Amino acid sequence: LGLKADPAGIEILRVLARNFIVEGHNDQAVNRVLAQMKIIKPTTEHYLLLGDVARVSGQLPNAREAFNKALTMAPTSPFPVLGLLQTDLADGRCESADNYADQLTKSWPTSALAWTWRGVTLECLKNYGAAKRSYEKALALDTNDAIAAHNLARRELLDGGDMSRALTWALRARDLQPNNPIVADTLGWVYFKLGSFHFAEGEVKVAVKIDPANATFQYHMGAIYNEESNDKDALLALREALRLNPKLPEADDAKRRIEEIKDRLSSSSQ
Repeated sequence: LGLKADPAGIEILRVLARNFIVEGHNDQAVNRVLAQMKIIKPTTEHYLLLGDVARVSGQLPNAREAFNKALTMAPTSPFPVLGLLQTDLADGRCESADNYADQLTKSWPTSALAWTWRGVTLECLKNYGAAKRSYEKALALDTNDAIAAHNLARRELLDGGDMSRALTWALRARDLQPNNPIVADTLGWVYFKLGSFHFAEGEVKVAVKIDPANATFQYHMGAIYNEESNDKDALLALREALRLNPKLPEADDAKRRIEEIKDRLSSSSQ
């Protein structure tokens, strides 16, 4: 009804497309945007929206075509370049994505967004030190950049870096994105590494509640319960993690914990 009243209404179309995606109807989202664009004179924003929904739907060639069209229409805007970068990342084209990231940081050097995505592409290239420096630049420009805050915290965590620094930025990311399960899980795992199992449990529970089919979240939940000597819940979570993803990077540790718990339970019952 809103689009009938305002056929070119980009915000209405954006909400409609996102609703289709949330409901798991990605192709319908793409088709609905295309159908609307046929009856109006599309703007740069329409092509950016089409690129985004096509990328999310896995239609990467269509996404590139839409973002390139947007770039032609708005060559001084960073968003078509960002769209092309994200499409290449989704396609595993790390070097090509990094070329776009380089373009972003050179053309918009004071943009936190540009440095954040430069960091993401550098992680794709496994250049983790440079990635951290890019996130630091992004946060120096904007402490409200949730992606940079989370990714810097995660890098400190994964690289065995400064855990107090990891906690600071993980808390910042959690404040900025309170409903993001990945952020909650990262904060929980930072607490785990710091030995604060009670706080770790609270955060990872949030992540598991939002996304119970995530094997990493289930593994983290099981490891936390294990350290708290909650054997029953630890077994359930660790087994669920392995069921969801038998090739989980932490699979060996999950199996070790399961065997230790089984041995402990067996001993206590004798």
